[in-house]
Amino acid sequence: MLQDQPLLVPDWICTDGVGPYPPAIVESRKEGLLLCAPTHHVTKHLQQGIESDHFRVKRVMPRVGGFRSFHTARRTIQGF
Repeated sequence: MLQDQPLLVPDWICTDGVGPYPPAIVESRKEGLLLCAPTHHVTKHLQQGIESDHFRVKRVMPRVGGFRSFHTARRTIQGF
């Protein structure tokens, strides 16, 4: 996967500090998926920009009744 395309190998990896990430990075290095040892940044600040983008997806969706036409259903789904 990444071995065939070295331009896609990351130089640095930013995570929110959850426990499984450091061992996974080390294991990926041992398996040869990462050609160099990437810098591991642990910060929640950089993750917040990504997570704030998903707030529309994560919010509770209202219960919607049946639709009379496909056009109405499509417009409603676009609103979510």
